[in-house]
Amino acid sequence: MFNETNKNQKIEEILNSLNGVQRAQPSPFFYTRLNARLMRAEKNVWERITSFVARPVVAFAMVTGVILLNMSVLMNQKPVNSASDQMTYQSVYEDYSLASNDFYDYEIKEP
Repeated sequence: MFNETNKNQKIEEILNSLNGVQRAQPSPFFYTRLNARLMRAEKNVWERITSFVARPVVAFAMVTGVILLNMSVLMNQKPVNSASDQMTYQSVYEDYSLASNDFYDYEIKEP
């Protein structure tokens, strides 16, 4: 497939591509910031809270808890459409003289 001279040329190209490579340098004051962070003994409250909540297990548990809570509320709701409930609401309206305001009532009453 490839003859010997073609292989040698490819090897030389690859080796020559490394001619301009320099050593990686950290950003300015990197070591100062690193030492300051290592010397700091305790985390403040917000760092502790965020490091705890940022864990994937905790976040997944919180989302699952909210979903389960929503499902339990939806499953335990009693429908309001039964006749006995309507009678109960009607009796409360009558006992407290509450009038239902219907804003969608298009009947215009003239004085």
